[in-house]
Amino acid sequence: MPRTVKLNLLDLAMEVDPRQVDGTLHTSATICQSADGEKFPIQRMIDIYNQARMAFIQNMVALNRLDGTHFNGGTNKVATGTISYSAPTTTITKPQDFVALIALVNTNITRFCQIVVLPTALYGDVIGARNSHLVQSVAAKNVFLFNIGQTFTAADTALSSMSGDAYTLYYVGATLWATGDIAAGVETIEDTYWPLVKEIAVRIANNAGNAEIDALALSLIRGGK
Repeated sequence: MPRTVKLNLLDLAMEVDPRQVDGTLHTSATICQSADGEKFPIQRMIDIYNQARMAFIQNMVALNRLDGTHFNGGTNKVATGTISYSAPTTTITKPQDFVALIALVNTNITRFCQIVVLPTALYGDVIGARNSHLVQSVAAKNVFLFNIGQTFTAADTALSSMSGDAYTLYYVGATLWATGDIAAGVETIEDTYWPLVKEIAVRIANNAGNAEIDALALSLIRGGK
């Protein structure tokens, strides 16, 4: 039977912040619903939980790409939006729950095309004009973007004509829980992985940095190797 979100949050709270602000123990009826903890307010506890889940799923996806043996824990999702151009870059903003790209398509009927996402390492070649093929071949029907932070970005004025075009993004996403979801939410990550996610969450609660969190997630997924 799938674990509920509030059961996982209660389990985590017993480890990092077991009591409410009034000194009483958290319960499944109150956890992240009606009272802050002594150490963490409701929203911070949910953020810790979401961050741990995202780190776990992101690293599952990374390992799956390497050896094909790990379940990624994510869900195939679809997002739509409008391409933005603000000199000198064209951008598409990733959804908050984005983990990994499946496909990206420009849906303007006059220049319908699949948008290629190139390795981020090539970005400097484009903006520094060190790769003439990339600089010269980008066009409204030959589009390539780069995975940069929270956006897919193209540093080329040739794509300014795409500003306002609609796009469809197919991606692996991780459900991000909000306060209104806690009472009835059912966790989407398999139950067997909860001890790993919980260990990551405990480390986050103890102020671990992103590099440490990623290293821990990779180690736990690989079985401590």
